Amino acid sequence: MKARAVPGPAWVALATTLAIGAAACGSGSLDKAGGPVTKPVVLTLADGEGDLSNAQPFANAVSGLSRGSLQIKIEGDWRHTDPNYETGLIKDVQAGKAQLGITASQAFDTVGIDSFQALQTPFLIDSYPLERKVLDRGIPARMLAGLRPYGLVGLGILPGPLRRPLGFTRPLLAASDYRGARIGIRPSQVTADIFRALGAIPDTQTRSRSGVSITRGLTGFEGPANIIDSGFALPGAILTGNVVFEPRPSVIFMNQRAFGSLTPGERGVLLRAAAKARSTGIYQGNDLASVADLCRRGIKIVSASAADLAGLRGSDTAGLPHAGRQPDHQDLHRGDRGHAEGGRRLAQHRDLPSGRRQKRDHQRRRHAPGNLARQLHAERTRRGRGRPQRAGAAGRELRPFHPQAQPGALVVAEYRR
Repeated sequence: MKARAVPGPAWVALATTLAIGAAACGSGSLDKAGGPVTKPVVLTLADGEGDLSNAQPFANAVSGLSRGSLQIKIEGDWRHTDPNYETGLIKDVQAGKAQLGITASQAFDTVGIDSFQALQTPFLIDSYPLERKVLDRGIPARMLAGLRPYGLVGLGILPGPLRRPLGFTRPLLAASDYRGARIGIRPSQVTADIFRALGAIPDTQTRSRSGVSITRGLTGFEGPANIIDSGFALPGAILTGNVVFEPRPSVIFMNQRAFGSLTPGERGVLLRAAAKARSTGIYQGNDLASVADLCRRGIKIVSASAADLAGLRGSDTAGLPHAGRQPDHQDLHRGDRGHAEGGRRLAQHRDLPSGRRQKRDHQRRRHAPGNLARQLHAERTRRGRGRPQRAGAAGRELRPFHPQAQPGALVVAEYRR
């Protein structure tokens, strides 16, 4: 039996050094500079839509600004079997089932949060440049602050598509066209009130995607061009291109406890990322692709006359009191003379009882020379219209839609009459 050699002290020291070095090289716990590598903080963002392009710029901005230390995991199709998924999504973030959420601003009043309702003032924000101007000012911060009492933190508001009327059984041009009409809408107290004020019957729809949308029994639908193209483009439907009821901005928000658990630096990254995402190209408001597809599929795109527009803006929707519940909006169009009166009017809502407020605003919208709606109407009238076209059996005159002459209209290079 051979005797085993016992390693000396020098050999043991060498082996120990090699073992430590091998463990360090294989562990991945050091960065290239030799510092420790920490795992990124991953936050879940609930998105009710299947298309994640609305939330992706924010997720990309978070990753870039934090250099990868903070990551956003987008969970699309949140509550995919729930027709009221927007309402449920907000409640889920409140309950901490997801740290973050993104959904339409109009959905918040379905859970009792009314701080975004001024954005839905009918016929006020009717172009993408105006929407961006409003969101680039201090108003969103005051609106987002309204989430705090509900256990949420508002991070930002992203520009969204403009919502227009699509008629299935008849064109939706004048206020009289809405009387008795059943109009499909997404869940929102203000949107429902707008159509009730026009004498229509608001019909809350399920998910606005092809194969899921329900159009049977509807006279028309209110929505953006891309949603109309994907789920509501029925043969013979007519889209009114120069009537914009409201925009559909998206709100990025977070559970208050989850936000408080982050470091100050991480909280700052989320706020800066939301601001950075707002300027991303996908929010610049070009409906060209969707509208071109609608034209190819035979959907008529027409424009309401000056008299029709004046009738809509002079209807009972002018007296809706919702804007009066908002924080101070005197900066809505500060620096833009053409819109300053509209901002002051919204700000002054909060100083009067609702009955006097409604009566006064109804009168001012019709008669005030500096009124925003009147100025926009005058500008569109000054720029002119196309020649009228007979609408066939309906006996109405449908004006061809020429967006290049209408700053608040759809961008449609392919549409010609």
